[in-house]
Amino acid sequence: MLRVNSKEINPGDTFLSLPGEDEKKEKQIEEAIEKGAACIITDKGQYEVKTILTPDTKTYLSNYLKELYLEKIDNIRIIGIVGTSGKTLTENIITQLLNSLNSKTAYISDEDFYLDGKEIKTKNNIYTIYEHINKAIDNNCENIIIELSTENIIQRNFEGLRFDIVIYTNLI
Repeated sequence: MLRVNSKEINPGDTFLSLPGEDEKKEKQIEEAIEKGAACIITDKGQYEVKTILTPDTKTYLSNYLKELYLEKIDNIRIIGIVGTSGKTLTENIITQLLNSLNSKTAYISDEDFYLDGKEIKTKNNIYTIYEHINKAIDNNCENIIIELSTENIIQRNFEGLRFDIVIYTNLI
């Protein structure tokens, strides 16, 4: 299985090192190998296990996730909400409206994933966003609303996603 968190590595997994500080990345790669990673995907270096070098690990991951989930993701409406204010209020109104129309809806914010009235604390990145979408589909959601924060946009955490609707909340 492909993992981006070295703490979650199981023997035989592949670890993909996301962009970040070189020193931190090295520690994560070392931890992944110690835990039994069979392969490392990174932008530089050579390791004692199979190593795949790619100039942009974020794009590599995006392409991998898109290919892995492509058929499933086509079965859910993805709604993005962007703006400096009003995202959460807009999301709450749309989620309640869609759910009241029996159009099951999940929601992803920067630090939470809401599904079936339950809040799951998380720190979202490209990997967890795809996992949340997959979980929403597995729970028969027809829609997923994603808060498009500036930080996540800059970090390219939505790369590869096709948005059906994008709402900009502050026009002033």
